[in-house]
Amino acid sequence: MSLKADQRPTKREAFLAFLQEGWVSVHLDARRLGVDVPKNLRSEPRLVLQYGRDMPLPIPDLEVSEAGVRATLSFARTPQATMVPWSAIYIIACTDGRGVLYQEDIPEELLALVQPVDAETGQPLDPLKSRENVLGAAEDAAEAGAPVRALRSIGMNETADASGTSETAGAEPVVASGKAKKRKPALRLVK
Repeated sequence: MSLKADQRPTKREAFLAFLQEGWVSVHLDARRLGVDVPKNLRSEPRLVLQYGRDMPLPIPDLEVSEAGVRATLSFARTPQATMVPWSAIYIIACTDGRGVLYQEDIPEELLALVQPVDAETGQPLDPLKSRENVLGAAEDAAEAGAPVRALRSIGMNETADASGTSETAGAEPVVASGKAKKRKPALRLVK
């Protein structure tokens, strides 16, 4: 669901609400005025910092104020004092994938990733109309007999088959080559 600017919580409210639930990921433009992060990260238009009260490396001095978020964070196991003003943040999210997007603060070069553009004119498209175009193209492909893959969200305890129907189960669905396979939940260490 997309919220209008006047319906969204403030960045501070969103941060505090997600912080009560666990960890918070803050997506920010480190080039903005007032951002204090390690020198090697200051030129990043998309930097993600994680905050929380029960993190593996504790943040003893986490301070959330009207100005922004101040904390000592660990970068390569080295503590670094940081300050992130609210104006530099464009996404606030929690660990379960929920989040709030503040599109007006997305860096210019990243806007193309979130706002569809007409291939011929280069002009921004209305997101609702472009969605209709994508759905219409999928319907046209299905009528022509071409295989259509559509992504959709399903609940954590549901599985989906190739026809798009879902049922409750205990395994994570994996769809490949039009056949649904069930995979047991697993934890894998990636180095």
